[in-house]
Amino acid sequence: MKSIILASLLALAFAASPILEHYFEPNFEYQYHFDGFILSGLPTNQQSQYAQYRISAGVRLQIVEKGILHFKLVEIEMFASSKEQSKRKYPKLIPSEELIISPENEDLLYLPVRADLENGLVSRVIFEKDDAEWSKNIKRSIINMISFYDVTPSDEIESLVENNEFQSFVTNETTIEGDCQIAYTISKQKKNGRLVTKTVDFYKCSTREQLVYGNQFSENTDDAAEEHLDSLTPQTFYTYLLENNLLAEVEVRSIYSQKLRNQEIMKTDIRSKLTCENKYSIEDAIKFKTLAQPENIMYSTKWEKLVENFYKHGDEVENPFENVPTENKMSSLEDIFENVHDDYNDQETVHQLARLVELLRTCTIKELAKIYEKYFTSEIKKKQSMIEQALAIAGTKNTVEHLLKDLKRQNNNPIKATVLMKYIQETPYPTIKIAKLILEFLSDNEEPLYVQSSLLAIGVIIRGCVSQHQRGEENTMKLKQEIIGRFMKYFREVSTTYEKILVLKSFGNAGIDLSINAISEIIKDYSQPMIVRREAVDSLRLLDNVMPLKIQKTLLPIFMNRRYASELRMTVLWRLIQTRPSSSILLQIVSQIEKESNQEVRKFTYEVLKKFSKSTNPQFKQLAKDCENVLSLTRFTSEQFKNAKSKYVQLPLFATDLLSGVQLDSSAIFSKNDWIPAEFQVSLQSVFGENWNKYLLQFGFSQENVEKAIFDRRSIFRRYYTRAERMNDPNMENIKKMAEQLDLKPRYYERNREKEEFAMTYWRFKNIDYAIVPFTSRVLENIEDIIKIVAQKYTMENYVEQFEYTQTAYFYEKIHQIPTSLGIPLVISGKTPSIATFKGTFDLDVEKLIVNMNFVPSIVSTHIFEMRAVTPFTAPGVKLLKSARLQTPINFNVALKSDRNGGGFNVNINIPEMEDFSFELSNRPVVFFRHVHSLDEKTLTSSQLTRNWENTQNAFELEVITRGNVLSDWNYWNTFFTEQYYEIVIRNLNKEPAEFTAGGHFLYGIVEDYNFEIDNEFKNKFELEKTVEGYEEEMNKLAESLLNVEVGRIALNFNISAPDNHKINFEWEFVLDRSLRYFKTEFDAVVSNKDDWRFNNQFVLLLPNSFHSIQDYKNAIHREILVSNEMAWGLVGDLENVNQIKLNAQLGQSQAQRNSQQNRETHVIRASQLNQLDISAQYKFNDQTQRQFQKLVDRSNQYWPDTFQYQENLENHYDLRMIADPITRQYVNITLVSPERRLDIHNYGTPELELISFNNMIHQNENQVCTVSDRKVQTFDDMTYSVPLTTCYSVIAKDCSETPTFAILAKKESKTSNNLIVKFYTYNNIFDFFKSADKFVVERNGVALSEDQLTWNIKIRISGEQMFVQDENIHIQFNGQKVRTKIFSPLDVPLCGLCGNNDKEMDNELQTAQDEEADDIKDFHISYILDDDECKIEDDVFSHKNNYQDIRSNDEDSYEDEEDEEQENEDSEHHIYWRTHIMEQAHRICFSLQSVPTCLPNFEEEQNDQQKVEYTCLPRHETETRALMIKSRQQDILDLENYAVSFMTPVTVPTHCERE
Repeated sequence: MKSIILASLLALAFAASPILEHYFEPNFEYQYHFDGFILSGLPTNQQSQYAQYRISAGVRLQIVEKGILHFKLVEIEMFASSKEQSKRKYPKLIPSEELIISPENEDLLYLPVRADLENGLVSRVIFEKDDAEWSKNIKRSIINMISFYDVTPSDEIESLVENNEFQSFVTNETTIEGDCQIAYTISKQKKNGRLVTKTVDFYKCSTREQLVYGNQFSENTDDAAEEHLDSLTPQTFYTYLLENNLLAEVEVRSIYSQKLRNQEIMKTDIRSKLTCENKYSIEDAIKFKTLAQPENIMYSTKWEKLVENFYKHGDEVENPFENVPTENKMSSLEDIFENVHDDYNDQETVHQLARLVELLRTCTIKELAKIYEKYFTSEIKKKQSMIEQALAIAGTKNTVEHLLKDLKRQNNNPIKATVLMKYIQETPYPTIKIAKLILEFLSDNEEPLYVQSSLLAIGVIIRGCVSQHQRGEENTMKLKQEIIGRFMKYFREVSTTYEKILVLKSFGNAGIDLSINAISEIIKDYSQPMIVRREAVDSLRLLDNVMPLKIQKTLLPIFMNRRYASELRMTVLWRLIQTRPSSSILLQIVSQIEKESNQEVRKFTYEVLKKFSKSTNPQFKQLAKDCENVLSLTRFTSEQFKNAKSKYVQLPLFATDLLSGVQLDSSAIFSKNDWIPAEFQVSLQSVFGENWNKYLLQFGFSQENVEKAIFDRRSIFRRYYTRAERMNDPNMENIKKMAEQLDLKPRYYERNREKEEFAMTYWRFKNIDYAIVPFTSRVLENIEDIIKIVAQKYTMENYVEQFEYTQTAYFYEKIHQIPTSLGIPLVISGKTPSIATFKGTFDLDVEKLIVNMNFVPSIVSTHIFEMRAVTPFTAPGVKLLKSARLQTPINFNVALKSDRNGGGFNVNINIPEMEDFSFELSNRPVVFFRHVHSLDEKTLTSSQLTRNWENTQNAFELEVITRGNVLSDWNYWNTFFTEQYYEIVIRNLNKEPAEFTAGGHFLYGIVEDYNFEIDNEFKNKFELEKTVEGYEEEMNKLAESLLNVEVGRIALNFNISAPDNHKINFEWEFVLDRSLRYFKTEFDAVVSNKDDWRFNNQFVLLLPNSFHSIQDYKNAIHREILVSNEMAWGLVGDLENVNQIKLNAQLGQSQAQRNSQQNRETHVIRASQLNQLDISAQYKFNDQTQRQFQKLVDRSNQYWPDTFQYQENLENHYDLRMIADPITRQYVNITLVSPERRLDIHNYGTPELELISFNNMIHQNENQVCTVSDRKVQTFDDMTYSVPLTTCYSVIAKDCSETPTFAILAKKESKTSNNLIVKFYTYNNIFDFFKSADKFVVERNGVALSEDQLTWNIKIRISGEQMFVQDENIHIQFNGQKVRTKIFSPLDVPLCGLCGNNDKEMDNELQTAQDEEADDIKDFHISYILDDDECKIEDDVFSHKNNYQDIRSNDEDSYEDEEDEEQENEDSEHHIYWRTHIMEQAHRICFSLQSVPTCLPNFEEEQNDQQKVEYTCLPRHETETRALMIKSRQQDILDLENYAVSFMTPVTVPTHCERE
């Protein structure tokens, strides 16, 4: 307490008596010597080379009165050097390194300064009116050195820490680098002095005069924001030595480090020292001329802002470069082009391109006109292209204005204008004036490419104007509101879908936070096309991290509201997830899954949450945890949405320790009844350190009503002729009459209304929509005309053109400037200037289809990353240069030919004689001094880190040279710190070109008598497979069924030849039958040089017969996927040494999985899963290959688990069997048999497996199935309700469009019978189906048909107790008492009837025949009853309410066969389910080998019976037993196929259960 009181008293004392009185006395002059030193280089111990800059001066400080100081520099010297750094802290000055200071600049430095001090701190400074900003900042830095506290200020007593040796405190203080928090440490008073140190905390600054350009396209990661992992890390330390009431010495040390992944890659070290040399009374007072207004001591950016203002506003504002004569700029331009070669590019070319861009930014409109006049009248196209593209890259108001005027004059190349617009939109200096210039340019051009590129560019530029990285008057609320108003006005004025989407794309590129309200109105506007509303949702993408809560508040109600279209809600969900919502929002989303009626929305929502729950993307770390938690609350799995087509896939690839990686996302969103996705996108996002590019690359497709356009253009899509023919069928009048009798109103899908047909693809790069390709009905109609126009352009016999094309680019440019403690700005910049030149001739012979090209592509790209200190005299710094260069002289010839059944091509590539083909990669760290008219560089090398390497070989009669200077000990960070290069040179020293040729021919067609070699390919069974009775007969039947089947055949032949008699010839043949059951491909390759070497591979895939029902599937013996692959290779003619491998694979079901189909409780999806993979491999190798293979086997044997067994098996033979648990899909049993060993592994844990299911093959391309019996209906959309059919026909399913093409009706045979009669209207026929005397009867138009008459325009097949009717996209299955109707995609008609409307919505099933929502099921049913003279409605049926009940929505699979369904209904009525019974004994646990009935939870046994059950028992404490117990809690039935029977015992099982 005493120490605090004492410190307070001291502080008050010093406050009353300023610190100035202690160290600076009035009327005295103090002479100091100042040294300032800059070192720029690499942060490595191996390098001692830096770019060094030094300023030395005498300092006169006159204290004219208390608190007023006069300051003046004298004897100023400046030095620059790139010699090795001395070990001295301040190396000795070397006269030969001195920089010459112009008299004008010297006079500025000598101008005096007045400063006011308060309590030891410099409160303000007053400069001479004529002083320059750079001179002021240097003087500020020196005055800043004497601004400090030597005691604790009175307002910082609370932060005081004190002991016997020192006291420390923290305060806010203004220094030259900003207004930041400063930490002080003051040593205790000793005999004659004390030591004061202070440290600047740059993470706690209220103001810092730093400038950032070109950063509007990047996002910082959360980790960077939380942990302050800034790539540029400054540190500044001050040390004050006080002796004998005199400020004896001041030292300042600042280190500015550029980091990558928290590792230094370059740094600048700045050291300043102020030493007192003398003190005496003022004799020669410092004189002033005209003083300017007072300023603070903080670094001034007036000059930089003046430059920025000129870049943004052009000649309308003050020109900071007016002192630079135009002649000097033209001279610099000449110097640039003297270093640019006309015929090729090298690394120097891209450096000159960067200089050109910087030079053009300083030019006025008049100067740009002079440059245009001089260079655009010349014949050197390369210079013209470079200037034109550099104007766009420069991106200043002047360069853009000049460029757009030039484009208006040309007005003939929209593609070039589009490319230039992409460069303009990435300008580091965006401004509204540039956007207005583009808008004016757009108003004079209606060319679609101009319109699109201009609008997209305007959005990007506006984004830069309102970005949080920009400063000044443009970042205001008023500006944002004005921009939004203009966007919305334009949106309301345009009429087409494409124009509206273009406006929204521009809106999205702008990313204005205030736009969310306007966009929300568009999303909710039902009058807008659906594709426009979805695009409005996507236009919020740049606000995901800016205002996530606002987006969630806006979009969540839309997702939760089922009145909105499903595709819109799925798009909204995707946008919601990108905002990384909290668990409370996710809980609402999951709750929506529980009650959601739309299957597409349910599946897509579940998959998105599931994928994000497993994401390793560090940006979604918390979201992944929250998704995993909320998903544990839902009972749904992806298996339950097999009929939904919407899909989301995520592939994250991240290195978590480096916070870096990439993520691939792909999604397909389908609206109801669509077979083309409404929206499809594939995107790539990246995280590298603290830089997150959420939309680095993205390709997308979006459409609305395109199916209608496709169906309407039947000349292109002929497969849909049938429906058009049926619409004109006069016999369809019967269906229309029936509809009139029911007063049935036609229905319309939304897409069939009068809506614009529209589709588009788009490309996105770095969050920017770059290009859109629209497809409208007009485009589809004019496809043939477009083809004709293109063909007519090249109808001449020989089209010859000489071309020279130069393309430059800046793939990115970022500039970051910060002040330093020496008053000199430090600029850190990165860019990638690139240039590509293509020069040659193009020769096209249209008649012979021959193309000749003779050209030399020359491509160079260099990534420049530099750190430099900027002064008027020199700019010392360090930079890292990473370059790639390609120089390839090539003569290219292509000839094409075609015939009726195929075609061919021939390609010749020649490397000209005495020419070099070269490719080079290089990395070069450089220290440099950039002077006004010159550049001094020194490359940093290290013989300790690298070694030289060169290798020369001859190949294909060419000399191939590989050489380089590579790291001797490779380390990622070492690649930054020394020069390296790698070069490949292919040199043709011959007197004639080196010719490489490639040719090919392909054939396609139908083979009628193809030889199916099924017996040879699949005759041998696998050694591990048990014999299945009837298997060979089944295979023979399959072979016979393929004998008369047509197959398609594609044969490809390729040949390649090179100099020195090198040849490669290979043939590739594909065979596929029409039923898609048999696929065979054979690959044969021959490589020729001195000897011929051959490789042959035959691959055969055999699928089972297609199944019309589950019963067919269960009765089939062959239901496996069979694969055969035979491979042989070796020298041609040497049969004894040929290597051979024969591999057979079978994907099928384990025995337990087969047996599980008999269990009534097993769902068909699970029952049809293929969970067993058998692979059998036989091999025969020659001696050399056998030795290599044996080494591999011996090496792999050490990795076998200890559980394997030695046993003698077949020689040269390997067998593998893998059986997956079909329930959990997370455990696998593995059996591996080698010639000498056998290994069995049980219950091996794996990630969740995706098992192939034949359920997908049984119901290929199905949308839904409707099942109707005499008392129950399960609709297409899985709604189940009870309804009594009568002896009057009820409409089951009908085409309810204006031109109906089919109808299905059903009625009871009699009032007391359960049998049904089905009537099917289709294609100029009316069919009746019913059962009489246990036989099916088929009548066509009232006439009974015999079995040989069943095939008409529709296919009718009777199999056992089932009848199958197939007609285009409609399949009917009928067993006499139940009718099942399957609708296959694409069926572009609205449906109605008892089966519902097939729109994947369960909430709107009860639409009556009059297209009104029914109050109850009874009214709904009555509206579809056909009351005619042949029947009478049974009123007593309708009087019982129990006849009409909404049972429930069926969330499970609904394709059980007849017997299964009856048994399931019976089990359900008795409240029983089946499971493996577990019996616990003293030291073992026993599991029933067969499933036994058990009462459902909350039910108790009422009736029972005895059943003999076999058990297998395992020791209680074994791992396997515990695994089975855990699995029993996850699934009802365990797979115990391979377990022995321990005992059999009678067990009492329930036959009926009642609720407790």
